[in-house]
Amino acid sequence: MRLPPELREQEEKRLEILLSSRKTDIEHREELGAVGEAGELRFGDVTFPIYREPPKLWQPKLLPMKGGMYSDLVFVDPQGTIFHPDPEHPIAVNPDPEDERTKQLIEEYKQKAEEYFRGIKRRVPDFDEHWRITGYHMAKLEEIAETLNLQLDNHRGVLILQGEAGTGKNVLVDMLANLSNREVIPILCNENSVKEDLTYEFYYDPEKGTYKLPSKLVEGIQKPGAIILFDEINALKPGIAKMLNSLFDYRRRIYLPEGGREKELITDPSVLFVGTMNPQNYAGVNRLSPEVKSRARVVDIEYPPFEEVGGRTQYQSNEAEMLAAYMDNLEGFKQKEFRLCWDYVVNRDTTNGADVILQGNPQIEVDVRRIYDVIRVANRLREMYGAYQTGDSNEPMDFPTSLREVIDIALEMNHRQGLKNIMKRVIVPKIDDRRQKRLVEQTIDAVMPNE
Repeated sequence: MRLPPELREQEEKRLEILLSSRKTDIEHREELGAVGEAGELRFGDVTFPIYREPPKLWQPKLLPMKGGMYSDLVFVDPQGTIFHPDPEHPIAVNPDPEDERTKQLIEEYKQKAEEYFRGIKRRVPDFDEHWRITGYHMAKLEEIAETLNLQLDNHRGVLILQGEAGTGKNVLVDMLANLSNREVIPILCNENSVKEDLTYEFYYDPEKGTYKLPSKLVEGIQKPGAIILFDEINALKPGIAKMLNSLFDYRRRIYLPEGGREKELITDPSVLFVGTMNPQNYAGVNRLSPEVKSRARVVDIEYPPFEEVGGRTQYQSNEAEMLAAYMDNLEGFKQKEFRLCWDYVVNRDTTNGADVILQGNPQIEVDVRRIYDVIRVANRLREMYGAYQTGDSNEPMDFPTSLREVIDIALEMNHRQGLKNIMKRVIVPKIDDRRQKRLVEQTIDAVMPNE
């Protein structure tokens, strides 16, 4: 049976868009060096499945109307999403599904339902052209992928990424989600979160009054292929975090109060649970509850390593590769090319052939050296921060110079000279304590005396 011309044209256009999207996805995976076998990503020695969305399934449903004589014709998918053909007016039909008029109306609205369910977009994070998987991040993604594979195989647990603010925890989640075609459902956690925030969201309508709808968590655990991201999970009060126990252990379900009874919702087997958390010295952060901790696998995400001593000091290019993506003069470089330039300029490896790349454009070497100086200062400030937080130093420093600050510095370097002033302008105003402001300014001057 041949499709009518208008439907055939729609299907051909949809197929063209789908093929173009698949091609773009493959190019992104190749660009970041995460290509495995068909249907898989590869991070180091670990593969991770790319989620393939199953065909859209839905069916007509007859909802009883007041009085019982008629039913409202709607269409519903396995996740409980309901399509009303006419949101303003119910489609009243005979409640008998074998009634000829009922079957006729189902057939009449079937195409609209197909278009509606096909048009539902999953919230897969967009690809960011600035993303780079460095050697350090490849090792971390390998560890993350291995842990999430265990979660998929065993249907239990939660992965928690632990690290300072601005180390890229959320970026790693978005990157993995984009490359593996998974939707991210963010659950924002804070010390004021209450139990109801994780179960229902309340809305007000002048006509309906106050009514409740399922929370993002309740909807998310029923969405195949989703990553449920508990952002700053240890900011939850222990009593609130405890209600997540049944989600993270072998039960993989949540219990909801409904009409004086308890309703249970089972998590889709392809859903993954991930949390992020900052160290306990942060304001508003609680110690992670023992119950959640016992169900979790924790991966530490730190600032990329910089200085490596082995015979003679070598400077690793991890963070530099990330910053180069934001520099007008360097963003077009492949990571391998940039690493050669870095080793030639910074580590003085003059035999690696990078002189060919540097010839004819002296600004490349200038920008590589400027990035090197930015990371030197940032790492010195991070060392001071770490020493103060662990009690190894009495010099107060409670502001971590994160990847956010160094990226802002790199972006401003595209428009201005005077690197010391750029760094002071980006970092110092974010510090409240005057003594710390002065200490940061002195550190920048000391690390870069000749700039």
